[in-house]
Amino acid sequence: MLKKGVVFTVIALVTTFLFTNSLYFVVAESEDVVNFQKTLLTHHRPIHIEGNNGFTAGNGVTGGDGTPENPYIISNWVISLAAGYGIRVCNTDVYFVIENCCISGNEILSSIDISPIGIYFNNVTNGRIVNCTCINCGFGILLVSSSNNTVEGCCCENDAHGISINGCPCGYTTSSDNNIIKNCTFSNCGDGVYFCCLPGSSNNLIEDCLVSNNRRGVVLDHCIHYTLIVGCNISDNKEVGVEIISASSHNYISNNIFWKNKEHARDNCKNIWDNGPIFGGNYWEGHNTSTPYEIPGMGNSRDLYPLEKEPKQKPFIAFFSSSPHLPLLGQEVCFDATPSYTPMKTVSYEWDFGDGTHSNGCTVKHVYSKEGWYNVTLKVANETVNDTFTQLIHVVELTQGAIHVPDVTATIQKAIDNAKPGYTICVENGTYYENIVVNKPYLTLVGSGYRTIIDGRKKGDVIYITAPFVTITNFTIRNSSLGGAGVQLGKPDYIVDALGCYIKNNQISGNSIGINMSETECNTVERNVVTENLVGIHSIRSYNNTFTFNRVFLNNIGFLFEYGSNWNKITN
Repeated sequence: MLKKGVVFTVIALVTTFLFTNSLYFVVAESEDVVNFQKTLLTHHRPIHIEGNNGFTAGNGVTGGDGTPENPYIISNWVISLAAGYGIRVCNTDVYFVIENCCISGNEILSSIDISPIGIYFNNVTNGRIVNCTCINCGFGILLVSSSNNTVEGCCCENDAHGISINGCPCGYTTSSDNNIIKNCTFSNCGDGVYFCCLPGSSNNLIEDCLVSNNRRGVVLDHCIHYTLIVGCNISDNKEVGVEIISASSHNYISNNIFWKNKEHARDNCKNIWDNGPIFGGNYWEGHNTSTPYEIPGMGNSRDLYPLEKEPKQKPFIAFFSSSPHLPLLGQEVCFDATPSYTPMKTVSYEWDFGDGTHSNGCTVKHVYSKEGWYNVTLKVANETVNDTFTQLIHVVELTQGAIHVPDVTATIQKAIDNAKPGYTICVENGTYYENIVVNKPYLTLVGSGYRTIIDGRKKGDVIYITAPFVTITNFTIRNSSLGGAGVQLGKPDYIVDALGCYIKNNQISGNSIGINMSETECNTVERNVVTENLVGIHSIRSYNNTFTFNRVFLNNIGFLFEYGSNWNKITN
């Protein structure tokens, strides 16, 4: 009889092997060829391709030379494995097709969360996955930091995630753009389609897919933007058909069928659920189409034009993104209509910038000569149909100026109300019993040192920032309410509003939370003393922030980073 210590050692060694190696096995013992979907598939060991030179016969390549006209072909393989990767491609930009392959994990091992990744791309462009099947995998198909790829006609079943485009852990510094998922089936998975952590990515398309009998059908989780879900059948999912969460906005969901899901959709952000009165919205089983379909969730989204019957025609969608987020007067603004959905290839793009000027083209640039709010309209058209999309753009003019408190105004809040973007508000020493809301961009609030005290009187947040590019420096900030914060960055509403802010050289004490960050990004928290709070610094769904040279001590909890708080840096 083996001793217990020996048994535990063997289990540990086996577990370590499974998680660090590709363990594969051959299903058919008598023959090395199986018939799958009327195609003869040959067993192959796991395929790992690193770089363009990795496309070799030993790695399953059966033809091609990597050009657009003659892509490499990896086809007609069956790969069975318990852990690791079935087909792994990294760091390539040549053209290739993976087709008619079947990758399967072990059903028993997958039930205890030991399962492989079927097909994996990392830093890959110009790849196509066609008519492949991935069964009993952790991820059936996983794309990381990969753009301009197509997944077509594939089937993912009994996977934890059928297909995922995923930015963890490096999603802020890389992107996954212009990927197409079409005519695929995702069934009996935990999540049929799972997009996660893609703040710098856009223009991904999920088209004409069957997403059924999963726990969740399609999930857009954490900073997913400008993704289109069009023409899909989303049915019989056990929890929800489409779920959009954690600062995922500007996505377009239209002309889909929602059928017999426990909950058809849930949107905690701000997204678009219909394509106007001509092409309509989505078909919602069980809904009276005489009224808009209210999408459950914090986003208060609606499908204004729910369809009376299943959609038969392809929609035509005008859609665009713009950058920068908050343009300054005289700054060049880029408008990009690439996210538009135009099944007919010959189309025109017409722009109305809202200031009396116009332009043509898919991607255009414009400079505004006056500050203000502008309705920018894109019209996409061909010979027979057209569609328009309008987005409100705020152009900000920075004005040099200063307001002194209490010399000019008695309160800090009144100074904020009177200030213009670009102003500096200078606050002299003293105790100011206020709860301040900073709702204008590009304001700088400067105290005279730690004897410049803002006291919240235990009546909520002491300073509440809802605008971008705000600086708070040289204050003592104290006495929030229970549950409130000394400095609240961002509205806790799943939408990014405060970004690019600086919180520097402050003493923040005696609050429920010293600094609380909700749905915010690219902020700097530097050289603050954060002490004697219940929680020193708290972050939820906030990312790419920098915390440096802060003294965080004598709090019940120093740092508390919760769900969706990725790519943050804590130094010194």
